[in-house]
Amino acid sequence: MVADALLGTVDIAAEPAALEADFRAMTRAAMGKAVAGVVLRL
Repeated sequence: MVADALLGTVDIAAEPAALEADFRAMTRAAMGKAVAGVVLRL
């Protein structure tokens, strides 16, 4: 439900050895998304 609400997907690392590669792929995919009118405060 969370992934649908955020217009994303749900994936799990099938093998622990592939965790780093899966994380890199998910990060690369997330950085390719854009949303207009977003403000980020740190």
